[in-house]
Amino acid sequence: MLIDLYLIQLTMFIAIHLESFALLIVPAIFILLALVLAFINIGCSILRARKILADKNKQKAMSHTVLLFKLLAVPFYALNYLIWGLMTGIFIVMPGNIFFLFIAVPLGIGFTFLVLLSASSYSIALLFVLKKNGEISLKKFILHTICQLVFVIDVVDQIIILKFTKPAKDKTAV
Repeated sequence: MLIDLYLIQLTMFIAIHLESFALLIVPAIFILLALVLAFINIGCSILRARKILADKNKQKAMSHTVLLFKLLAVPFYALNYLIWGLMTGIFIVMPGNIFFLFIAVPLGIGFTFLVLLSASSYSIALLFVLKKNGEISLKKFILHTICQLVFVIDVVDQIIILKFTKPAKDKTAV
């Protein structure tokens, strides 16, 4: 999914740099692929939560993987804001295109939030497992779920969630 996200940005940047709106069809294809991957990601996170319910080591591994994904996505978000800002500027400067601004901005925000949601779905699934196992309270579950839905805070919150997941104690040690 990360590769697709960076391909979207590369193709959008090329289209903007060449000032060719016809080239925007290429990032549109990648955006559709990203949307499909996001929904698949959300579905997989639900299935994964069922599989890790009793396995502490898998919970810890999942928490580490989600944190790695979120950290690798930080440049995507920075470039994403830059590219959508450039797109917005183009729509403002070009006469007659102000109408598209009201379409482009919500689409950009919605797409970016869907990317966040697909990554955060694993964190929310892990929080659900921790709640179900009695390791966190309902209040913490709600608070951390909300934090997972806010840009930037989701990465910091994932580090906190990592502290909640403890590896299983080794039963073979004497």
